[in-house]
Amino acid sequence: MSLSTISIASLLSHRSGLLPWLPLYADICDGGDMLYSKVLRCIAKYGRGIVYQSTCAVSSHDGYPRVYSDLNFIVLGIILHRVFNKPLDSLFDEYIVPHLENTDISFHPTRMCSVHPARLVPTSSGLPSGTVNDDNSKLFGGVSGHAGLFSSIDALHNYCRWIVGVFLGRASDISLKTAQQFIDLTHTLGWDRPSKRTDLRPSSCGQYFDYSTSVGHLAFTGPSIWIDLKTESWIILCCNRTVYSPQTTPLKQLRPIIHNLLYSIVRAQPTRNNKDH
Repeated sequence: MSLSTISIASLLSHRSGLLPWLPLYADICDGGDMLYSKVLRCIAKYGRGIVYQSTCAVSSHDGYPRVYSDLNFIVLGIILHRVFNKPLDSLFDEYIVPHLENTDISFHPTRMCSVHPARLVPTSSGLPSGTVNDDNSKLFGGVSGHAGLFSSIDALHNYCRWIVGVFLGRASDISLKTAQQFIDLTHTLGWDRPSKRTDLRPSSCGQYFDYSTSVGHLAFTGPSIWIDLKTESWIILCCNRTVYSPQTTPLKQLRPIIHNLLYSIVRAQPTRNNKDH
């Protein structure tokens, strides 16, 4: 499989046809200066896993079903580094952090002077607090497109407030046309939409977030963000299920309950400025 035939939109929309995950760290012990090349060759060789679903060209994100893949975001992180000739953490600090009015967000929380060591959460049993637990991210020194970012809930709140402004056309440096491509109903880029709800399997964001006006993102270790663009409100869930158990079922059952409870509380409050939501 040639990665050169996969479009940026396919990577962002998780329609690239790549496997959800590969143990890159097992095949690449020390990449050195050739790390990116080795990673891309490994993904190209072993990453093809989704059955081709149509006669569409591979570069079209209609060609494969939507299946989340860490590999998509890993490749995107490598592309950003090569295009800008700067590592991903430097790009994040330059282009994202200034909008947040809060510096408690970083790929290297142990290096942050503003964060007391006691505030750094453990990510996995046996690892020092503030250390990424994803083995593939460790391969990149804890800085990769799919894992490694640490944040306080205040910084995430400011991020939600900023990104809502971006999606609604209030950002001075990002056009509304560009922003709306990321929340297009047909092919959301980099974000999820609420899944179809059933009694047996409710959406992770509960019953109140509407498919047409809401976007969100879930992380492997448990945290999530769900944003309602119509009401300009959001729910941030910070947790870490991997400290105690790798099992996902209990959290999957708990997530919709938490979101329903919190959303019902927000809806019951008088209308306020979205800074308070």
